[in-house]
Amino acid sequence: MSAIATAASQASDSFRQGVGAEFIICGVIGLLVNCILLSVLVKKLNTGINAHTDIKICTFVVVTDIFVSVGLIIRGVVAVQPTIIFEKVRSGVDLITFTMLNS
Repeated sequence: MSAIATAASQASDSFRQGVGAEFIICGVIGLLVNCILLSVLVKKLNTGINAHTDIKICTFVVVTDIFVSVGLIIRGVVAVQPTIIFEKVRSGVDLITFTMLNS
């Protein structure tokens, strides 16, 4: 028997905005918590070369998680207003390309 393909349903605007808001909220909370943790860890790292290995590993993880939180915020913004962002980027790229080719 062969499986019948079904069309994927489009997400409604309210669902898309809800998911985008969730990404933004999670990103902001993660950014705030990680900035607080990073400030504490940097104080412990400033004790000199004798900083414990766990402190160094935790600092690396916190910095990585800050990048993830910023990515969530960007993803939330793009999920809420994708067409406006891409139209502005496209017009900017067109302007740069036109300027480069006609100079």
